[in-house]
Amino acid sequence: MKQSKLSCRLLCVLLVLSMLLLPVLMTGCAEDTSDGDKQNSDTTPGNTGTTPSTDEDPEETIVYTATTVPDGLDLGDAEFRILVYDNTNSTWYDVDFAATGYTSDIINDAAYKRMVQVEEELNTDIVSYPSPGYGFDYMNTAVSAGDDLYDTGIVCARKAVTLAERGFLYNLNSDDIVLDTEAPWWDQGCTSGLSVANKLYMIAGDISILYRKSLRAYYFNKQLAADHEDLPNMYELVENGEWTLEALAECVTAVSRDLNGDDEMTGDDLYGLIYTVDTMGTGLIGAGVQIVTKDEDDIPELTFYNDDTVLAFDMITEIIYDFDHSITSGDRPNEAGVGVMFPGNQALFNNCELHNIATFRSMETDFGILPTPKFDEYQEQYRSIMNPVPAGMIVIPVTNDINIDNTCYVLDSLGAASKNILTPAYIDTYLEGRAARDEESRESLNIIFNNVVFDLGYIYNWGNIATFSYDLVRQKATNFTSAYEKIAEAAQTKMEETLAIYESLE
Repeated sequence: MKQSKLSCRLLCVLLVLSMLLLPVLMTGCAEDTSDGDKQNSDTTPGNTGTTPSTDEDPEETIVYTATTVPDGLDLGDAEFRILVYDNTNSTWYDVDFAATGYTSDIINDAAYKRMVQVEEELNTDIVSYPSPGYGFDYMNTAVSAGDDLYDTGIVCARKAVTLAERGFLYNLNSDDIVLDTEAPWWDQGCTSGLSVANKLYMIAGDISILYRKSLRAYYFNKQLAADHEDLPNMYELVENGEWTLEALAECVTAVSRDLNGDDEMTGDDLYGLIYTVDTMGTGLIGAGVQIVTKDEDDIPELTFYNDDTVLAFDMITEIIYDFDHSITSGDRPNEAGVGVMFPGNQALFNNCELHNIATFRSMETDFGILPTPKFDEYQEQYRSIMNPVPAGMIVIPVTNDINIDNTCYVLDSLGAASKNILTPAYIDTYLEGRAARDEESRESLNIIFNNVVFDLGYIYNWGNIATFSYDLVRQKATNFTSAYEKIAEAAQTKMEETLAIYESLE
């Protein structure tokens, strides 16, 4: 089966090359993605290749097709049952399969269009089943009872780990699974990063935007940046590979000042940075830290603690522990103003997730988007990390023992259609109105999306190895080494337990 996948991939490559050499005006087909051959332009680890390029010719496009799906496949109007997030959380709810018609909302209409397209192509009926607990609750209950209720599901990464360790999920790398995991609509950083001993139990890609909404970015206030002539051009820093922790520190300290003249920095004043405790964990990953590195047999090893990690931790704490220049709600527990300070032009930077774009869109002042800073100029790539608590991943439950092939065909068809339709629409939502309407922010988004790091240690959080630094930030503590020593043995033990479980699974 893997050989057939390779053959299909070669056919796709030939198709791409032919379309690049002989551009064809595509009308009446999929939406224009201007996607060029972006997936081949960056061979660095974590490159997803799932973001449309910004070629100048909007009429040149690549239309992706699930070539492993049998020609003329007819599913007889059978239901394709997918478990999704419910709407109990106003931020993390299903926007990928909830659409029931066109509403003029960009994401809704794109999600509906690709869903109808696949339904018509395969003669299937895509039905979503909302679940609390980021998709975990109902999936766990159903598989525990042996009930074949869902063909597939979107489950948050941390909970998907639990399902995998309980033996509830199919290994997507198995020769018995026809899912084309090498296809460009699946995040190749995910397929390589989240496999353990060559077994893969969850996957992400263009089919869903839930994991991209959780990626971290640095938003910056363009007006404040322009008002301070001593500040560099932020986008030029990124383009030149100079957007580093040192550059961030210099910019943060350049703008802060006491606005009300009371000689005390409070929520009424101007800061360089608004941050959260997650800024530490995502900042370390962005600075090149690897919690886990895998050997030639795809076996993870803890590589978190070293001199570079300690140095990166120290550099980040110097920035965020400086109360005269950085602020978080934890610093001002009695002040409700931190959440409105960035929209209120009281901070140059705000480090938070991409879903916050919805809040910032109402700002009167324009803002831009930057990736997480590198450790230094010698680090080759900018690196992004998702929030594994809400980030949605595709899983296939082992109770799906009859329709497994058809499930894979529908998933690949949805993935291809999403790459053509949903992903371009998702990018557009960031670039409409005042929100990042400049092409430089588009390039920043390309960098963020194309360099997502799927670090097993960050996702699995063995022994709290990914989150113990959050407690240090809450306490404004600097004892990184001693704190790591307290959790290191538990992290190693938990990781070995996961390895033993996966070795016992078929």
